[in-house]
Amino acid sequence: MTATDDSEPTPEDINKAADALFTTAIDHIRHRRYDQAATNFGHAHPLYVHLGHLDGVAQCAYNLGVIAARWKQFEHAHHYYRWALDAYLDLGVDSAIAKCEKSIGDVLTQLDQRGQAAEHYARAAEIYTRLGLESEAADLEQHLGVMAYQTGTIEQARQHWYRALAIHTRLGHELHAAECENGLGVVANNLGEPEQALAHCTRASQIFTRLGKEHESADCENNLADITYGMGDTEQSRGHYQRALELYSRLGLEEEAADCESSLGGIARKSDEVDRAITHYVQALEVFTRLGLESKAARCENNLGAIAADSGRFAQARIHYQNALGILVCLGDELRAGICEKNLAGVLFDLGEAEQAHVHYQHASAVFTRLGQDRQVADCEQGIAAISWRSGKLEQARHHILTALDIYARLDHEYQASQCMVNLGVVLRQLGDIDGARVRNARALELFTRLGYEHRAAECERALGHIAALEGHFEQAVDYHRHALDVFTRLGREHDTAMCLLSFGDIEVFRRRYEQAREHYVHAEQAFTGLGMVTESAECERRLGALAADSSEEHERARAHFEKAFGVFVEKGVNGDAAWCQWAIGMMWRRQAFGADPAERSCLLRRAVQTMVPAVMFLDAMRFQFPSSADRIAWARQIEDSTRSLFEAATESGDEILVADLVESTVNAGVHTPHGGDNGLGMDALAARTREVFADANDPGTPDRWPDAASTKTRNGIRASDAGPSGDTDAPDKPPAPGTHLGGTGRLIAGARLPMLPPPRIRMPDHHLTLDPWAETSDHTYPPLHRRPRVITLT
Repeated sequence: MTATDDSEPTPEDINKAADALFTTAIDHIRHRRYDQAATNFGHAHPLYVHLGHLDGVAQCAYNLGVIAARWKQFEHAHHYYRWALDAYLDLGVDSAIAKCEKSIGDVLTQLDQRGQAAEHYARAAEIYTRLGLESEAADLEQHLGVMAYQTGTIEQARQHWYRALAIHTRLGHELHAAECENGLGVVANNLGEPEQALAHCTRASQIFTRLGKEHESADCENNLADITYGMGDTEQSRGHYQRALELYSRLGLEEEAADCESSLGGIARKSDEVDRAITHYVQALEVFTRLGLESKAARCENNLGAIAADSGRFAQARIHYQNALGILVCLGDELRAGICEKNLAGVLFDLGEAEQAHVHYQHASAVFTRLGQDRQVADCEQGIAAISWRSGKLEQARHHILTALDIYARLDHEYQASQCMVNLGVVLRQLGDIDGARVRNARALELFTRLGYEHRAAECERALGHIAALEGHFEQAVDYHRHALDVFTRLGREHDTAMCLLSFGDIEVFRRRYEQAREHYVHAEQAFTGLGMVTESAECERRLGALAADSSEEHERARAHFEKAFGVFVEKGVNGDAAWCQWAIGMMWRRQAFGADPAERSCLLRRAVQTMVPAVMFLDAMRFQFPSSADRIAWARQIEDSTRSLFEAATESGDEILVADLVESTVNAGVHTPHGGDNGLGMDALAARTREVFADANDPGTPDRWPDAASTKTRNGIRASDAGPSGDTDAPDKPPAPGTHLGGTGRLIAGARLPMLPPPRIRMPDHHLTLDPWAETSDHTYPPLHRRPRVITLT
């Protein structure tokens, strides 16, 4: 009979079982059977705990952590590594403690707890240094450098990389030393030390190339490209990007290669190589789209839109901006979507879609305001100013420009401030302040030239050329425009080139060389039409109409040009220009009446008056937008020729009531109560510096000389895509007394017969006239008007 052994297993038995499980688990790891390895470690671990064998506990826990990390179960991995670390701390095994610290740092990095991870890495590095394990210490220092750079502690990153570089260099670890050199180059570039950055990255590139490390070489070439671009050496930068592109393409790294294509597109654009830039951006866009990298695809679309807009291909630019905007809205990237919407508004303005442009500017401005992007808000103010200017709301345009100027000045943005200066000059010139416009353009030209913005400097030269022509300095005007045209042609800016042609036509008009002017206007119109710039095309039609009107034989052709322009201006909401065209059409009927028989003459004069009244009253009503009495008087002088011609036509038609209405309207221009006075910008001095628009106008009743097509009413204007404030304010001259304008009015109405009843106070006889566009800013009052109930004749 044999007895059965029911005794508990001895510690030796448990230890043997645990060791067997551990050995089997290690064998599973060697053969990549991680499931079985985890099972065996899981069984061995509690046995070692039971026995109190800390070394076994630590080794099992550490290996379980390695397997959990491989399976991306980082929370579990962190738990096991901590268990192992506690055991090794009790055992006092420094090398194992350092290994656990590093592993904990790895999983915390994966859990995006980088601050805690860096603490564990630092403790591990300290232990390795104390133990004389330099290679391990250098690896951790290098890793700490990467983490510090990623978290924005640039100077700390530099210190870690310098320590790692010294050790790797001493140990002969060329690859790791090159990686540290590359990192130090990036840090130096970020800290504004390009020369030092270039030296580090060049050494790194040489080592990577010698070791045949193509990926690392490509990354280093990319960094060298960024550094040299920042140093202004675009050709060297292009070479580095091209070498990086070749390496990435050979390695099959499509995204990185497309990034290089995009960067090469930026260099080509900066170098005014438009076709090459488009090729690079299109290739990058194709890759980003195929890889589903929407954010980068949107950036390419936006850049392609900017190139198209710079070249005057506004319809194409609209498509690119709309594509980019759609992507960015879906991605929820509010800032970039707002910038794209701002750009889209600019091309819509150039395409004559002012209403849509205004909506986009307002929406983008609201986004920028909410995000605290003051610079972008100012850009939108500039765009809205352009829309206001085009619709004839000069006071609103000035307000928006000055709002933008305040922001740019506060942010110390010199370039944008200068563009504001140019745009304010446009408004001043339209109000007759030629001196103020010239000063602002000259200052902006000096700054743009100094900063190297060729196309902006050329725009200033074109504006100065227009001013020189107004003052009769025709040779100087031609020189300005020729230089601007050369720049625009070389840069491929088709719309600006067409604007120069328009300006050359204006100069020829001033010189009374009308056939040459007509050729320039026709070529400019063809260019604008090809670019889809319908408003500018209409401006050419208006000028061609003025040229035709100069001939006594071409009434019909002149009227056809004016009517075509009028239709476009009305459709696009360019009310001021539409009014000028309608007045010109009326003038054509009036001129035709002078050669007609008495019966037809009366009919033609009535038609002329009916056409001119709403136009002149609309132009007259535009003065109500100005708070300053001096500005209102200045505007009245700007439209003096149209007012005079309507008085003449009304007198010739024998319409005494209409004459009386016109008298009251004109008198009101001089008796407004100033509201707010000088606005601090010397703007009340406008009237004192205002030039008369048509100095050579003939006597009433003999309109055999048509006003110049290139008078101050035609203008090189504000671009909606402009961004930048206006500058200094000039010391105000002494404004004229109100009687100055009334004296001119008295000469206009001398001999007119007034009716017994007073006419309407503001609304004129034409029932289609409306002052609504200015009602929101019109807060003016008039003194009471008293008339005796009998016919009065002014002599």
